[in-house]
Amino acid sequence: MLKLRIISAVVLGAILAAALAWLPPSGWALFTLLFIAIAAWEWSGFARMSPPARFLYAGTVTLIAAGVLGWTDATNEEIRTGRLLIVYGVAAVFWILCAWGWVRRNPQRPPRWLVASLGVFALAPFYVAVVDLRALGVHWLLVIMGLVWTADIAAYFVGRRFGRRKLAPAVSPGKTVEGVIGALVCVALYALLASAWLQGISTATLLTVTAAIGLAVISVVGDLFESSLKRQAGLKDSGNVLPGHGGILDRIDALLPVLPIAALLLVR
Repeated sequence: MLKLRIISAVVLGAILAAALAWLPPSGWALFTLLFIAIAAWEWSGFARMSPPARFLYAGTVTLIAAGVLGWTDATNEEIRTGRLLIVYGVAAVFWILCAWGWVRRNPQRPPRWLVASLGVFALAPFYVAVVDLRALGVHWLLVIMGLVWTADIAAYFVGRRFGRRKLAPAVSPGKTVEGVIGALVCVALYALLASAWLQGISTATLLTVTAAIGLAVISVVGDLFESSLKRQAGLKDSGNVLPGHGGILDRIDALLPVLPIAALLLVR
């Protein structure tokens, strides 16, 4: 299983790196829209939909995501900025208030229509952020994704070594308070190095490190939110499209809230 996970991770990473480096903006938008379609299909499983309804849902969410991206693509820079602020602001409210509230309550057997509607708020702003951040600069997208991966890896290893207190046992029994603390420390160091690379050490460095820690906390919310939805639907993984890794949502759950909120901080 470990060998399969490593092989699929290397292949996926190579495809992602090639797409980031060589695809034009329109090609990148189409490439990532395919992943949104797969993620929407998986989300329909959280709502316990039948196969015909799952196809309809995936298609609808994909069209909505593409439509929201098109709406933000205004020729007037002031209008474009205002629309991006609306999309990312809605995403921030959703993740900080709604998703966190959902994790705390952890409702059992929630209405299917409610779970389905949550997918729109999670996936559409994420898609806009993926396209927008890549246009802002590939390095921004990579640095933010690296922040999430740093938090995830640190939480896993620190939690395994020092974890004692469960963070949210009803939602994700494997996560610990100590693991999260370790993740925040590692993310702070990561942000310090990234800030020095991108803009040098300055008075803005403290703000960068603070923002990175906040994004790391939000990444935990995204992870717990997806875990809660899976448990409510009786699923171990969101899908099986990635051999050894589960589904697309299993790999981007922590990125879903981080990318739009990070993009909100970078909107000019």
